[in-house]
Amino acid sequence: MKKIIVVLLIIVILCGAGYFTWSYLDENFRDFTPIAEDTISSGESVYFVGDYYVKHNARAINAYKITPLEPAPVNVLSLPGEFEFKAVTKDYIVFFSEGTISIFAEAQGVFARAGVIEGNLITARQYGDRLYLKCDIDSSIRHYVFNGKTTSFEDITSQRGISFSDWFCSEDGTKEYYMCYNTSNGTIRLTIRVFINGIEQAALEFDNVIYYNLKHVGGMLILESARDILFISETTYVRRTIRYYDTTLLTSFEGASSIIYYAPEGYFDSKNNMVYVDGEDMSFHRFENSLPMVLYGADPLYAEGNSVYRFSLSSRLFETAKLLTVENEVKGIGVMKNGIIAVVTDSNIVFMYKESLR
Repeated sequence: MKKIIVVLLIIVILCGAGYFTWSYLDENFRDFTPIAEDTISSGESVYFVGDYYVKHNARAINAYKITPLEPAPVNVLSLPGEFEFKAVTKDYIVFFSEGTISIFAEAQGVFARAGVIEGNLITARQYGDRLYLKCDIDSSIRHYVFNGKTTSFEDITSQRGISFSDWFCSEDGTKEYYMCYNTSNGTIRLTIRVFINGIEQAALEFDNVIYYNLKHVGGMLILESARDILFISETTYVRRTIRYYDTTLLTSFEGASSIIYYAPEGYFDSKNNMVYVDGEDMSFHRFENSLPMVLYGADPLYAEGNSVYRFSLSSRLFETAKLLTVENEVKGIGVMKNGIIAVVTDSNIVFMYKESLR
């Protein structure tokens, strides 16, 4: 009887090991195949938002939709005029022209100019389905929230009757954070006032913290200052910090629940130049390849020559896996919401997809 139990245990262990090995190899080494291609004109920039890609030049904006089931690119927007690119988020792309901020997004199944507001854009960040805009209007700072579903703006500048310099909101919209600066006895103090369902519940205070960028990833409020990056838990308010001599030189990659910082020309300590941070963990890694360009799932993609590789932060067996190869040298990579990887060269875009998933 004992021998039978031992044999069964060995079979179960072998089956489990085989399943996890197959899952890893299937995820990292399954072939990507080209499903479509488009040309790029000289001086044209390409941006990726949702299931769309946008080509922008000095004369016009053109947007196209492509899906794995309908791989031929379809032009869904052609807008002539001189536009200056300002920002792109998961679902929105923002341009500026003649004192007007234009927001482009998919609304009711159509990709179009979904909202227009006057002013100069300072900041654009997406929280859930909403886009936060910090604008300079006639030398006055105004704060707006754009709702993509209703295509409406909400002016939150004086919403709580307080003066604030920045704002962000939780994904479900129940928790709001107002960033307020003041001075006292020669000290600059940053106060983060926390409102839950419209009622102030907490105030977090920091002396001599002046941040130049604010992010919200995986339940963390992230403040980027000149030499420090501060991570604040949205639930416990526990704070973690990483230091770098000039954080503006770092490249960051934001995922759904984590963020990666990469130092192309330096180290966070004596040997590691990449740090992975999520709501519970912070781990350092050594990355000696080309600059990664975009996140694919939880891992960064990077290019060397005409090939695209995936750098796995969780793997201990393999650190890198070649995903695909194209004819020309890769200049950029875009990951679309529908799983398509768009490989950008000097003259074209090649759209790649895992054929067995179509």
